Amino acid sequence: MIFGKLDPETELTVELRCREVKACNDIDKIRAFCIDLMKNHAKTEAVLSHALLRLVELEVALSDLKAKEKAREKSSRLKLLLQRLREKID
Repeated sequence: MIFGKLDPETELTVELRCREVKACNDIDKIRAFCIDLMKNHAKTEAVLSHALLRLVELEVALSDLKAKEKAREKSSRLKLLLQRLREKID
């Protein structure tokens, strides 16, 4: 899981903002806050989506490199085995 518990400072900040919204009677201020919140949420989703996509790309690239390395190791072992066989034959 990527997300854990918020640190106490962040929890306090969130709680204070929630109380501020609950106590607010100015509908225009609440609307503006809600609009800012939705925009911020959309930006956060975009950043997370791009980060996860990049993470997947890097995982695939790493997997490819590991597969190529294993193939090289197998090829090297086979070449070494063939070389030893040739030496025994000669």
